[in-house]
Amino acid sequence: MQLAALAMLLGLLAWSYRETLLSIGGKWFSDMTYSHGGLVVPISLWLIFRRRGAVAAVAWVPTWWGAGVLLLASLAWLVARAAGVLVVEQLAVCAMISSVVLAVLGWQAYRQLAFPLGFLVFAVPFGRGLVPGLMQVTADITVVALKWTGVPVFRHGMLLSIPGGDFEVARACSGLNYLMTGVVLGSLYAWLTYTGWHKRFAFVAATMAVLIIANGIRAYLTVAVAHWSDMRYGTGYDHIVFGRILFVCVIVTMFWIGQRWRDPESESESPRGRQPAGRAPQRNAVLAVVACLLLIVGTPWYLSSAMARTDAQAALATSGLAMPQARGEWLGPSEDGASWRPLFTGAAADRAATYVDPAGQRVEVYAAVYVLGQPGEGEMISYRNRLYPQEHRSLLAERPVELELEDGAPLGARELIIPDARGEQMVWYWFMVGDEVTTSRSAAKLLEALAFISRKDALGRVITLATVGDNADAARRRLRAFALDHASCIRHGFAPDDCAR
Repeated sequence: MQLAALAMLLGLLAWSYRETLLSIGGKWFSDMTYSHGGLVVPISLWLIFRRRGAVAAVAWVPTWWGAGVLLLASLAWLVARAAGVLVVEQLAVCAMISSVVLAVLGWQAYRQLAFPLGFLVFAVPFGRGLVPGLMQVTADITVVALKWTGVPVFRHGMLLSIPGGDFEVARACSGLNYLMTGVVLGSLYAWLTYTGWHKRFAFVAATMAVLIIANGIRAYLTVAVAHWSDMRYGTGYDHIVFGRILFVCVIVTMFWIGQRWRDPESESESPRGRQPAGRAPQRNAVLAVVACLLLIVGTPWYLSSAMARTDAQAALATSGLAMPQARGEWLGPSEDGASWRPLFTGAAADRAATYVDPAGQRVEVYAAVYVLGQPGEGEMISYRNRLYPQEHRSLLAERPVELELEDGAPLGARELIIPDARGEQMVWYWFMVGDEVTTSRSAAKLLEALAFISRKDALGRVITLATVGDNADAARRRLRAFALDHASCIRHGFAPDDCAR
C-alpha cells in the first residue's frame, strides 16, 4: 500500500510541478555546462535499485518530519516562483521528492536512500554565481605560469596581452563545466568507494581543487602554445579538444589515486543497522499521504489563484505613474524621448522626463512600474535589467546616500557615477515594493515575493534621478534640490495622485 501511495504522490508531484522539472531538463540540452544532468536521473534510479534489499529490510514507519520538510520546500518553491529565482525553485522540487519519500516510508528507509535522492540535486543547473571567481582564479594561474616560463604578458582585467596577440578569459573559460562535471563524478565515485563520510568529503574537495588548477593550466597552455607557435596553434578548436582530453586525464588520475584508500566494503553495498521488516499503523500512513497530497496540490493552486489577480494589477499599473509639474524654479517636464534612462524593460508602464534648473543644468528622471509575480521579461529584478550597458562594471564610484524630504523621514538611495560622453553622470536610484524602499536587488526580490504571496495590492517600482557634471558636489546639490522640491511625488514613487499635489 505504501509503495502504491508513494508512486501516486511522486507522479502527482511531477505533474503539478512539470514546468519546473521541464526547465531543468531543458538546460541539459541547451547549455553544455549542464549536459551531465541528463545522466543524473538514470544514475540515481540505479543507485535506488541497488538499495532495494536494504530498504525492504527495515520497518516503514511514516513520519510527520517528511510533511514538515515538504511544507518548507513548498514555501521555498512558492517564494522562488513569485520572485523569479529559477534555481531555488528547481532545488525546492528536488527537496520535495526526498521529503515525500521520508514522509511515506519513514526514517529507516530514508537513510538507505539518502544519497541516491540527494544525488538528484546535481540534475539542477546551478553554480553560475561561481563564474566570476573562477574566471579570476583562471586568469591568476595563467599569468603566474606564463611569467614562470618566460612568456611576456600584460594583464588588464580578464584581457591578457602577449607579443603575438590578445586573449580574453571569457565566461566559457571559467572552468565551471570542469567543476560541475567533476563534482558529480567525484561524488558518485566517493560514495561507491568509501564508507566513511570524512573520506568522501575529502575526495570530492580534492577533486574540486585539482580541477580548478587543471583549468588554469589548460588556459596557460593555450596561451603558451599560441606564443611558441607564432599563433598557429592554440587559438582554434584545438584548444577545446585539448581541454576535454585534459579533463578525462585528470578524472582518471584522481580515480586511480583514490583507489589506494578504497574501503573493503562500501556502505552502499552492505548497509548497517538492518532491522526486521515491518509495517506502519494504517492510520499514520493515511495521514502522511493525505498531508503530502494537500501540500503537493495546494501550493500550485495557491500560486495560480494569486496569479489570477495580476490582470487587475496590470490595469492599475498602466495608470499608476506620472511625472510632476515643475515646482520652485525648475522648468519641465520635457518628455521628448531624449532623457537618460536605465536599461530596464518589461515594465507595465514607464516614464522618462527632463527638468532644467535656473542655471540651465538638467536633471533626468526615470520611473517604471512592474506588476508583481510576472515571469520572464515582466520581472523588475532580472539579469536583463541594469543601470549601465557594460557587462563588466566600469563605474567610477558607488555609495549610499540619504534623501531628506519635506516630511523629515529619510529615503535611502544608492549613488552611481557612470562614464558618459557628456562627462561623469551621477545617478541616484532605489526600488519600491508597495511603500517599502530598498537599494538592494536581493531585498527587492524578497519584498516582491512576500507581497505577491500575501496578496497585497502592491506594485514594484524602479526610480532613478540623474545629472551630468564634472563637479560631484554640485551634482549632488542639484539632485537634492530637485528631490526636495518634488518630495511628495518622489516619496510615493511618482504615483499620479501624489504628483498632482
